[in-house]
Amino acid sequence: MLRRFGSLDEVGCHRFGPSFFGRKRGLSFGPIFLDTRDNLRDRPNQESAKYRTWAAKGFINLTEGNVVDFAAVERRLVELRDLAKLRIQEVGFDPWNATQMAQNLDAEGFTMVEIRQGYRTLSEPTKELQSAAVQGTLRHGGHPVLRWMADCMTVRQDENGNVRPVKPDRQKSSKRIDGIVAAIMAMSRALVHGGEVPSCYESRGLLVI
Repeated sequence: MLRRFGSLDEVGCHRFGPSFFGRKRGLSFGPIFLDTRDNLRDRPNQESAKYRTWAAKGFINLTEGNVVDFAAVERRLVELRDLAKLRIQEVGFDPWNATQMAQNLDAEGFTMVEIRQGYRTLSEPTKELQSAAVQGTLRHGGHPVLRWMADCMTVRQDENGNVRPVKPDRQKSSKRIDGIVAAIMAMSRALVHGGEVPSCYESRGLLVI
């Protein structure tokens, strides 16, 4: 899934597929995060230290300049498909500021799926991701950037009980949730392709990370 093309504390790509936990069927995914070297330097010292540690350990991939190189994101997907031989069924994307990249990837032979960010699209997969985490059927490898983003996330509920993640105010907070939103987007497509995930209605629960 591709989420928020800008600076990646903000671009998350998720490899997402079925896995097994004993007798329980679940899902596993691996996040890929990109950020810029200039963006890293511009952060406050305490926050920059955290990002530098993640980058040094390979949890964030850095690109040159002060905006994420969209071409680098495109190349990474092509490498995963052609060199790593990963079968990429489709690429879901947030349409905000992503039209050109979606067109480029479509030209490369990827199936592009627009995923809008409202209640109608994100409510069910948000609940399913919460349920899978509670049931222990979600494997994410303990990725520290993703864990941090999970801690940053809150959800908003409408009068009909639909939920969606709420983005922090970027002018007032250093919190980011883009990787979690990308995971929710990936979950939405997993549900479309055969319902690999146990229904959230079979086992209700509140996700606390």
